[in-house]
Amino acid sequence: DSIEIAHDRMVSKFKARELRWNTFAAFVLTGGEAILALTFLRFIYRVMVKGINWLRRRRDAKAVMAAEAAANAGTVINAND
Repeated sequence: DSIEIAHDRMVSKFKARELRWNTFAAFVLTGGEAILALTFLRFIYRVMVKGINWLRRRRDAKAVMAAEAAANAGTVINAND
């Protein structure tokens, strides 16, 4: 069942690429993607990209927190008021 679903996806990707580029380019890209999927290189690439994006989001969150802390440092809140 999953093989049929993968086949249908491959055919639909090929047809979409064929509309955008020529038939040869669509065939090469779709075939290349199939080879990468079989050798798990596509999985490794996706894991790397997700890891890089996670690190970027983490860095951005730290920058936002530092900016908020700097903005709040000028405002002293007295709990006794």
